[in-house]
Formats: sequence, C-alpha cells, structure tokens
Amino acid sequence: MARKQKKPKKEDKDRGKEVKTARRINTKRIIWTLVIIILLMALALFYVIFREEISAEWGRLVGNVFEWKGMTWHKTDHKGLMIYSTEIAIYRPVENKTFFYILNLRNDPRKLEKIQADVKTKPQRMVYISFEAEPLQCTDSIVLAAWRVGDFIDALGLKKQGVFANNLAGNISETYENVTHEIKNCSHAEQGTTVILFKESDTDESYIHQEDYCYILEIADCETLETSERFVLALIETMSSKPLE
Repeated sequence: MARKQKKPKKEDKDRGKEVKTARRINTKRIIWTLVIIILLMALALFYVIFREEISAEWGRLVGNVFEWKGMTWHKTDHKGLMIYSTEIAIYRPVENKTFFYILNLRNDPRKLEKIQADVKTKPQRMVYISFEAEPLQCTDSIVLAAWRVGDFIDALGLKKQGVFANNLAGNISETYENVTHEIKNCSHAEQGTTVILFKESDTDESYIHQEDYCYILEIADCETLETSERFVLALIETMSSKPLE
C-alpha cells in the first residue's frame, strides 16, 4: 500500500518564495552592475580616444581656447601670469624641412591689433636687431622684447645679431651683454640683410612700418614687449602668403 506524500508546509512554501525572490534580486543587481561597468569602460575609452577634442571644446566653452587669424590659441594661467600659446608650422628652405614652433605671448593677440603694423615682405638671411637709446631705458621689458623677436628669427633659421643704431645707444652697451658694439641702422639694410630697429615713437602711439629691408618698431610709453609681439604676429601673417625662399 503506497504511502501518501506529505504536503509541504506553508513555512516551506514561503521560504521557497523568498529564496526565488532573493535570486531574482541578486540577478538584477549583477546585471545592473555589469551594465554600469560596461558604460564606465565605454566612457573611459571614449575619453582616451577623443581626449584632445574634449579638452579643446571645454577650453572653448570657458574661454581658454580660441581661434584667431587661422590659429588655435591656448590661454594658460601660470601662477597669475597669463600666457597665450599657439603652434605654427615653419618651413626652412635651406634645410628643406618643416617643423612646428610653439609661440608664447604675454599679451592677448587679439588686443595687440590696436598696434598698427605695415609689414610687406619677409626678412632676409642676415638679421640685425638694432636699438636706439630711448627704448633701452624701458628696462622692465626691453630684454624680453628683444628675446621675443630674436627667438622667432632663430625659429626661421636666419642668422641674427644684436647691435646699436648709433653711438648714443652704444654708450650704455655694458648693460646688454648680447649686443655688440657694431652700429647698424636702416641705412645698412639691403638685399640679403634685414634690420629690425627699436626706436622711440614719433607719436603718442606705438606702430610698426617698413622701409625697404628695414622694419621699424616705433615704441610709445615703453610698449616694447607689446610692439615686439605685434611685430612677430605681423611677420607670421606676411610669411603665410610669402614663405621664405
């Protein structure tokens, strides 16, 4: 005679339901955890691939990256000192090479446009950076201004030399070790030789103009650095249409 199967107790049924419910909850948790991990990995991979584009776009949103004259500029705060940087391609025909040069400015290039600049031609192979006496009195900025111009001339692969425009400027030559006692001014500018002359402006505004192979930086109110940076930007604009030969 077959034994009768015992009916499961109510407690057993309830316990079984709790176990199934717990399993479903755990399964859902595992699935959502996997989904979140996959999403985080996808976001991390996306950032690695498009990091530069994301950084640039963020910079544009907060104003630290901007376009000007066909160049992308980055504004960086170095402990309270703002630096404006861009990268430009420079072709050196003698070496038949193109390399990338990082141009750093102390002033916002957009604001430098207030300084009028009339630069028509590219510099020659030999460049003399010449100083009259008055700009040399701007001791807070003249050295940096001279370096700014000289560094860019070096980047172009041209020869350069610091000189004085006249004997009056040469009388304070002891202060400037990198300037020779030679006298060079616009009268010495000719085919193959460029003179970049720093002089006191004949007006109350700084401006830049060119006479044959001589670039004249007219400096007002000791705007030596601003004028030198404006000059470099004007050269870049000119050479973009008339590259070095």
